Amino acid sequence: PEFFEEKLNTICDDFLPKRSRALRKICLSCDEMDIVDALNAAVRCYPGVAFGSYPFFKDTSIVKTIITVEAEAEDQVLSAVDELLERIDERHVLRVDSDHRISPETV
Repeated sequence: PEFFEEKLNTICDDFLPKRSRALRKICLSCDEMDIVDALNAAVRCYPGVAFGSYPFFKDTSIVKTIITVEAEAEDQVLSAVDELLERIDERHVLRVDSDHRISPETV
């Protein structure tokens, strides 16, 4: 899976047109199932925002889940991220950034 992920990121970077969409990535130290209610609530509050949830099962990674938040406008993304972070125990939030790669090693 890691090899495929690396190649997919390369293909996307090199061959897909760049989109001018705002993006934030939230790296969490908890399992996806621990935040599903918070994520569903944020999705309901922000129908114009795309959310993605990526669980990781490697025992060696501190990152257990990565949530992506994407929309046309930066202010939509920031508001949605704030809403989601209010619903998640802050001890589980490792980092919030705009890196588009979905990998636990980016933390």
